[in-house]
Parts: sequence; C-alpha cells; structure tokens
Amino acid sequence: MKIKKSLILSLLFATALTASGQSFEVNTTQQVRVHLKDGGVRTFDTDQIDSLSFFLKRDTTWLDGPALSISVPTDFSDNAVKRVMHQGKKVAEVCQEYIRSIDDVRVVVYPCDASGKADLLHGFSATDGGTVVFDNDTLDAYTAGNATAQLATVYLVNGRITAEAPASAETTTVEPDYLNDVRSGEELLYSTVKIGRQYWMAENLATEYYLDGTLIPYFKSTQVAAWNTATEGGNHYYADDDDFLMLYGRLYNGYAVLSEKGLAPEGWQVPTIEQWAQLRKYARAAATRYKSSEPFSWGADGEGNNKTGFTALPGGYFSSATNGDAEEGADAYFWSQSKYYDPLMRENTLNTFRINIKATSAVVYSTSGHAYTFGHSVRCVRK
Repeated sequence: MKIKKSLILSLLFATALTASGQSFEVNTTQQVRVHLKDGGVRTFDTDQIDSLSFFLKRDTTWLDGPALSISVPTDFSDNAVKRVMHQGKKVAEVCQEYIRSIDDVRVVVYPCDASGKADLLHGFSATDGGTVVFDNDTLDAYTAGNATAQLATVYLVNGRITAEAPASAETTTVEPDYLNDVRSGEELLYSTVKIGRQYWMAENLATEYYLDGTLIPYFKSTQVAAWNTATEGGNHYYADDDDFLMLYGRLYNGYAVLSEKGLAPEGWQVPTIEQWAQLRKYARAAATRYKSSEPFSWGADGEGNNKTGFTALPGGYFSSATNGDAEEGADAYFWSQSKYYDPLMRENTLNTFRINIKATSAVVYSTSGHAYTFGHSVRCVRK
C-alpha cells in the first residue's frame, strides 16, 4: 500500500496534535521522527520524503529448501483438490478447476506458503504451461501457455512452480485433499473443490452430530407435525432411505444451521449469502455449470456439465408446506447462515441458494428467505 506525502503528513501531524492537545504551523522544515521498538530513533526531513510504503514482511525462510519435482495427476475422479507433500509438509496444491476468464477447466498447480496455504497469485497451468492469478474475490487473470499436452512433471523452485527442470530435485507425493470430518466417533470423508478463491465441499453434509458431539435429533417422514413445531435443530434424509442418505446427505432445519453447537466441520462454515453470491459471480449464473454431469442425476436430460466441479444433486427438501418430502430429483436448496426478516411472516428466515431442474440459472435468494422449519441441504465453504 503506497501513501503519498501529503496524506502521510496529514495523518502524522493530526495524530501529534490529538495526542498533545497543542497546535502549530506546518512548514517545509518539519521533520518526521520514527521511534523504534529497540529504543532507536530515526529522523527525516519531510521535504525529502516523496512517499511511504506500508507492507507486511513476508517470511521467506521456507524458500531456502531444495527444488522439488511434482508428478501432475491426470485423474481427479477421487478429488478435485490434491495436496503435494514433502517430508510431512504441504508444499504445493494441484487443482482441477474452472477458470472463469476462459470458461474452461484447467489443472493448476500452486505453491504453498510456510503454513501450507496455497499462493493463489502464482498459479501454474499444467494443462498448457500458462499462468493464472487470483487477485480478488470474483475474477482471475489467465495467460495461456504453449504446451500442447498436459505436463507430466512440474517443479517447485524458490517458491514458484515452473516447467523447467532444475539440476536436481527431490521427489514429492501427491494425494487427495479430502475434508476429514470426525465428531463423536463418526468419521466422514467429503470431496472438495476449488472454485475461484473459495474451497467448497463437493457433496452435501451428512453428519448426524453437532461439532461438539451432541446428537442432532432425527425426524422421520411421518413426523411432519413434530418437525414443524420443533424450535431446536433437527435433521432428516429423503424418505428415510439409506440409499438417499448416501447420495444426497441430510436435510437440516434452520435451527441446526444456527446452533452454537456447530454444524460445519472444523475449519469450515455454513456459507453466508454473500459467499453464495461470490460463488455465483465467479462461476456465473448458468445452472448447468453446477449440476452433476452423471446421466439421469437430474432426471432425463436434466444433468449439467459440472464445469465447476460443484456436483449439485437434486436432494429435494422437507417441509410441512408439502406434507414432508418433496422434489427429489428436481430441486436443490442450500442453506446460508444469513438471516432475513420476512415482514409478511413477521419472523426471521434464512437466505438460500437454489438449483432447479427447470431453471436455467442458479439463484441466490438474498432478499427473501425460508422459515427455519424447512429442511434443506448444507454445503460448507472453507474459512
């Protein structure tokens, strides 16, 4: 962040005046005095200062390691996000992901910082040798490369991914970066996907426990009345059928979403409606980009191309308004955690994100909501 001299002087002198309660005239002989934490003092004439830059000092000690070779996977059927490991440390990330600027899918390799977080400013496309940069929430900058086939090996050298082989390089391992959710003796693995700057679960939440280990009450298809009068969290799965549970996950009421006991896995959250909007802005409106591409997953000819890897499935919903289970195979509502006060119902509701078999667009409902007594699917986004 660069601040010009006039603004810096205004800030410095305003601060001095506020602290001392005194006033004085500013002239070209004024000086800026910087008091360091070690007791030292630095003084500069203000007429010698053109600008000051404030920035976060980057820890670069992790860049001193050896060059590493990364075997680029060609099969992402297990997971769209893979971690690259070296000596027990995550050093890079490989993603099969949707690139908005070219409306296509690429295999992108990112270096990771010392904490294992992907550096999204320095993505390298193993598909064609190009580069991709994510410098804001909704866009990407993609530069195509000259490779005519996906690169089999790339290299991590001095914190950057390159196709040029160094004189020597140590090997790495590449493995699926699943979301492993463990709570109260239950262990569930979820596939994940990167879409823009966001990381999403690529399947619906299926846990029957809150994060603190408390059991979330289950309501059968015949317990619509009890579901409708509940004022605490509850869950249900379509038609009480275990096959539907495996396919669609569970439907939760709004009380479960908002419970302080925690519904999302550790490090993840039920998205806000702003996060749903960010997803839609990046991947755009067309519902086909989000829908599963498996044949008949959305009924005859209703499936999508699933370019985003979001793999939305029509799990239907549960509601007293429909006397229980409804719209399996045709509709998918996903909760947000964002409240919306409905003046007609005179109560708080929750915003939702919807994909429907007939609608051509995915819809973000930011100016309307569903009552907490609806049962909807939950997809979580990484914090």
